Amino acid sequence: MTHKFFIYSILAWFIILIGFSFTIFPYHDSFYYWTWSQKLQLSYYDGPPLIAYVLKLFTLIFGSSIFAINFVGVVFAYLASYYLYKLCYVISANSNTARLATVFYLVYPFVTTRFIYMNMTYDCLENLFYLMIVYYVVIFIKTRKNNYWLIIGSLSGLCLLSKYSAVVLFLGLLVFFVSYGRCYKIFKTWQLYVGILLSILLFTPVLYWNYLNHWESFLCQLNSLNWIGWAGSINSRLKYGLPGVWFFIANCVLATFHILIVVLLFGKFKLKFNYITNNYEKLLVIVILVFYAFWLYNSYSSHVSLNYVLPVSFIPIYF
Repeated sequence: MTHKFFIYSILAWFIILIGFSFTIFPYHDSFYYWTWSQKLQLSYYDGPPLIAYVLKLFTLIFGSSIFAINFVGVVFAYLASYYLYKLCYVISANSNTARLATVFYLVYPFVTTRFIYMNMTYDCLENLFYLMIVYYVVIFIKTRKNNYWLIIGSLSGLCLLSKYSAVVLFLGLLVFFVSYGRCYKIFKTWQLYVGILLSILLFTPVLYWNYLNHWESFLCQLNSLNWIGWAGSINSRLKYGLPGVWFFIANCVLATFHILIVVLLFGKFKLKFNYITNNYEKLLVIVILVFYAFWLYNSYSSHVSLNYVLPVSFIPIYF
């Protein structure tokens, strides 16, 4: 893919999405978060507040319109695609690989189109910060410059302000550095702990709001995976136990990534299943394995929604 074709492609797709932003009626979740933006708070019963502030900014600029709500998803998808390009280029040192991954990400109908363009929720923010955090972790691995932990810490705080499930990424990073991080000596650097402190400071408004409200937001999220299965046929009780595990595997993973899985298997077959040899790709593998292991475990006792796979969608797209 030439550079000119790549630029023309993403610009043309951006123009098409702008047109759709005027015409697609937002999903009810989008209006739900829009109501948050009408009364800004430090946090909310159903989750952290960053999406409300972002929507407030967009509606101040573009007015309280369908376009303003839909355009949030478009902007954040393109910001995420920028970091996906940078991530793929840093790992592969191949601009063509980075371009293909970026275009695939922007147009893939079962991930970006489905969960960002057509259903603007706080997933679009979480997805961006996942990519940014992983990118800067890769940059740290490449350069060994400890000051990157200050950036990673700040982005981690913003990621938590987007969605509480960001902690799953932190768990994946911890597993990687415990497994392969001995040579990086990160646990002996002051920048790591200052970065953690920065993330906590950014998250402090949510902690304070929860303290004043008897930790309602945290309790709501901890219990939401259980009570959601009792409401309606879509999230029925049949998605618990082994049926819940099968729903996660068959729908959240296979039905979402079936095209990517076929492409990946074909590519690995042609490449004779080359082994992963660098720590950058090991990081991606560990992050996605921890991510899926966490939600697979929860799928037995809770309903795991389809959009839960979105934050790590860039990993199979890269491979």
